[in-house]
Amino acid sequence: MKIEELLEDINSNSMPHLYLDMDGVQADFFGAWAKDNGVDSYKKIPNSEESIKAMIHKGHDHVYNFFRHLSPLRGGQRIINWLNQNNIPFTVLSAPLSLRDINGDQEKKQLSDISKRASIEAKKDWLDQFNPGTSSQAIFTGNKAKYAPGGAVLVDDFGKYIDAWRAAGGIGVKHDPIADTNADRTISELEKIYAPYLDKNTDDNQDDLSINETVKKVKGKWALVSKTTGHPLQYYHGDGYPSKEWISKVERRVHSFSEDIN
Repeated sequence: MKIEELLEDINSNSMPHLYLDMDGVQADFFGAWAKDNGVDSYKKIPNSEESIKAMIHKGHDHVYNFFRHLSPLRGGQRIINWLNQNNIPFTVLSAPLSLRDINGDQEKKQLSDISKRASIEAKKDWLDQFNPGTSSQAIFTGNKAKYAPGGAVLVDDFGKYIDAWRAAGGIGVKHDPIADTNADRTISELEKIYAPYLDKNTDDNQDDLSINETVKKVKGKWALVSKTTGHPLQYYHGDGYPSKEWISKVERRVHSFSEDIN
C-alpha cells in the first residue's frame, strides 16, 4: 500500500500500527559487522553470506555478545522520540540470526537454533537498556510480512523486508542509516502517514476547549495548560490524546475553583 492511498482514506478511525526494525534502524549492526570482519566498512566484507555463517559457527556467546553490544544509532533514537512524543504505539519487529537452507541437516539446524536463541536473548537485553519497555512485546521473526495486512507500517532498512511488506498490503518506510543519519527523511514519511490521524484527534478535542485553556505536551506528557500563564493545570495519565470527557471534567473543576476564589 502506498502512502498516498492511505492519506486518501482519512475517514478511518483506526491508526495504523507501526512496527520498528532493530538492526540498521535502532542498532548499528553494520558498523559492528565490519569490525567483526576486520574491515572499516561492511561493504568491504568479501563474502557476506559466508561471514554470517562464520559468526553463527562461533557459537552462542559470540552471537550474544555481538548483538548485545551494538551501539545505538542516533537516527533510531530520533524516530523513537518522535513516536513517543506523538503517542504512536509501536512494536519492535526484528529478524533473529539463523542459517538459511538447512535442508534437513541436523547439525546446521542445531547451530541455527543456538544462534537464533542467542541473538533474541541479546536483542531483548539491548532493548531493555536502549529502548526500555519494548522487549516484552517485541517480535523476532524473519517472516515480517505476516504482520503487514490491514495497512500496518514498517520502518526497516532492508529492502527485502520492505518489498515483502508492501506486497502483503502494508506501508513500508525504508530507512537509510547512512544517508539519513538523523532520520529526517524517515520521520518526514511518518509525518505524512500519521498526520491525518494526529490532526483529527487533536482538532476534534481542541474544539471543546474554552478560550482560556489548551491541550499540549509538557515534559512529554499531555496536559491541560492555561493560555494565560502557560502552566499545566493538570496532567493526563491515560493512553494517547486526552479524551473529550477528561478535558471537560478538568475544565469544570478549574472553572469551579476559579469561581470559588472570586
